[in-house]
Amino acid sequence: MHPDAWRARVRIHYAHHLLAGQLRVEPRAARGISEHRPVARQRAPFLNPLNRLFEASDRPERGLPPSLAELYDGELWIPDACVYANFVSSIDGIVALEGGTAPSGGIISGRNEADRFVMGLLRAFADAVLVGAGTVRAEGGRALWTPEYIFPAAADGFRTLRKTLRRESGPRLVIVSARGELDPSSRALQAGALVLTTANAIARLRGRLPSGSEVRAV
Repeated sequence: MHPDAWRARVRIHYAHHLLAGQLRVEPRAARGISEHRPVARQRAPFLNPLNRLFEASDRPERGLPPSLAELYDGELWIPDACVYANFVSSIDGIVALEGGTAPSGGIISGRNEADRFVMGLLRAFADAVLVGAGTVRAEGGRALWTPEYIFPAAADGFRTLRKTLRRESGPRLVIVSARGELDPSSRALQAGALVLTTANAIARLRGRLPSGSEVRAV
């Protein structure tokens, strides 16, 4: 296994390897890697359908909208009242960079369109999306955790799916924070979110969040 795979959430030490080469073009590349001038990313005008490697055979047929089923290469079913996770990893096992202060997923995946489509599809099934405060900070206050934000090209299909599932218009964003260190002006909080934090940290946020957001101690 690549030596950096054992050093989760720290700088990359092997700058001559492929992952480090990808990081050099990022404006917020990991410390210790020389930053080069960012290059323009090539974005495909369309997404080729996925090739699924495995799918449970006993799932009920819920019926994805045709546009989503075509891209996903078939049906997808996620049972109610369950928790599921999604993340991207480099081939050598790295999932987080710079102690979580960099937008690791986008850097590692190279903003891969198929990865973003799957994230959007999973969000379209969800009642709530749970993220850590560090992830919110790493995105610089600009991101939303909605299906259409991560993959706008399938926004109509995502909306149709949520109507079929009788979900709200969008999943509720839930942010977990140990210290309550969040910027109230961030786009996600302005759109409305539930912040879960400690009893000691709740005073930091109470009265500072936008009206559409709330904070609870856990």
